[in-house]
Amino acid sequence: MRSGYKPLKHHEAAESFWNIVPPGSYDSNSAQSIIRQYVKVLEERLSVIISRHSIGYWLHAYRRLFPGPIGGNDSEATIYLVRSTFEAAVQKYATFDPCSGIAFSSSVEPAAVFKGLLMEPKLMGPHELLRLHPQLVLTDFDLTNFKEVYDTERLAYQVWRCGAALRITAKGAGIEVDPRHPGGFFDTRSDDLDKLVLSYDSRQRELTASASATAFDPDWTRSKGRGIVLCAQYNIGSETISDFKKLFASFGLELDDGFKPNFLWAPFNLGEYLRAHEPFSEAFQNKHGIPLSWVFAVLSGLLLRIVAQWRSVPGRIVHYWTRAYEGPYTRDFVAQEIANSLPLGIHSLDITLAPKEIDVQAVIRFLEITEVKRRTINLGTRGSLSIFLPFGKDRLFIDYAWIHPLLFNLFFDIKLGDQNFKGDALERSIRRGGSVLPTGPCKSLDGQERQIDASFEIGDTLLIVECRAFARSFGIETGDPRAIRFRTQKIEAALRDIDEKANWLRLHPLGTNYDVRKYRKFLPVAVTPFVEFIPAISSHYWLTDSLPRVLSPGELQDLLKDDALFQRAASGANTVVVQG
Repeated sequence: MRSGYKPLKHHEAAESFWNIVPPGSYDSNSAQSIIRQYVKVLEERLSVIISRHSIGYWLHAYRRLFPGPIGGNDSEATIYLVRSTFEAAVQKYATFDPCSGIAFSSSVEPAAVFKGLLMEPKLMGPHELLRLHPQLVLTDFDLTNFKEVYDTERLAYQVWRCGAALRITAKGAGIEVDPRHPGGFFDTRSDDLDKLVLSYDSRQRELTASASATAFDPDWTRSKGRGIVLCAQYNIGSETISDFKKLFASFGLELDDGFKPNFLWAPFNLGEYLRAHEPFSEAFQNKHGIPLSWVFAVLSGLLLRIVAQWRSVPGRIVHYWTRAYEGPYTRDFVAQEIANSLPLGIHSLDITLAPKEIDVQAVIRFLEITEVKRRTINLGTRGSLSIFLPFGKDRLFIDYAWIHPLLFNLFFDIKLGDQNFKGDALERSIRRGGSVLPTGPCKSLDGQERQIDASFEIGDTLLIVECRAFARSFGIETGDPRAIRFRTQKIEAALRDIDEKANWLRLHPLGTNYDVRKYRKFLPVAVTPFVEFIPAISSHYWLTDSLPRVLSPGELQDLLKDDALFQRAASGANTVVVQG
């Protein structure tokens, strides 16, 4: 900036804290204790700044900044995590009531908007537009406030940095406190650990399961439109609008190819997600007091309503791709819009439910941030975040940016007795209707049995899969060594089991219900619902230099579709070659 402001520098909070920590090396346990103290300092600073303004103010100001890097790490994953940390802090600390920094353009003089900026002769066009179309505007907002937004994001970056440090120290690294380092400290990870972390961070993630480890088939092309909605996600990859020209043209818009929206809206299979999670219905209602079907009918209706708005209001689509929220509307208006959209949402999801049965106000309360809920928000896990955000007592924003995280954590702390359905759901999601070996136990001629969850034929190689569906703890995000050890033990057990089954098939190629004598190789892998951190660079854990043997459902599908990648994987050290 011309003022000399440098938003990519470490926040001064880093210098002030780490300068009072004695320089030197700290082992993982000591490092975690110090870092958690730093997190408390950062949260206190965030609470002071954010509580000066309302949720509406921060939403209005922050969503106008393109999601780019704010610190020394410019990876897409970091941009997303910093962005979500900032917005989690807003929901946790900002005031529910309107503040002096924001108002409806119809209730303030033009001279009050942006501290009089719109009174400039060259800005009379926007000034007139605000008069004709009343909307929320920033009032007491100038360069100082603009810097404040960036400073707050820089604090959120420090919180992310602490989370990354807690996760790396939980994996055995220490830290070095050095006043000469721009951020005050750095971790002392080994070269091997660095490779493992970089690999983990670079692997693509999509929502194919909730944190409960209940998987579903995300493919929306086979659903023929039923149960499919569009969900907003931050444009952390800086994609331009060029790939979506046909979509915008269908709404009568021609945008410049270089335009980068803040959000991308992509298809999501909400119907398959709901069907996979129906076993939670009774426990969900017992815990939250409303039927699970009501929540999904409302979500489906709201998201389908958006597309209808794009068609009925010219240019409205641009607002959603740049802001991903709407409002603030009166509560009565929100309830009525939901009620109007319920028939469409229910029909899309194939739910046996009459719209009049749904208590819309109860669902709004469930999806709205409250004083009680905000106290449970953990900035280390960035949630959980709400969809309905208050603007005073009688108005609400509808925020669509965090639908995916909401669905991911929707069944947190809901207890079930029988959870075998999770394994079945994972197996169905990766088989997608096909498996070479029986879906039940393989029975050898000598009476032995082995259960192989899924199997796929690629040339002369049979890929066999061990599925493990175990819930993802918040401890993975907060750097809890126990949570990381638990997952490591689970994936190592899965690899041991599938290796044993591959060797069993080699010794028993013909059974009463299977025949694998034509295959020259067996390639044993494990699949969990999530991208997993791999604990070592040993070839035992890897199919190729970059692809592990413990795969997510998406990684498995990519492997099956890429012949060259599969051939490299099948020629690795973990392939069981059938002799003779």
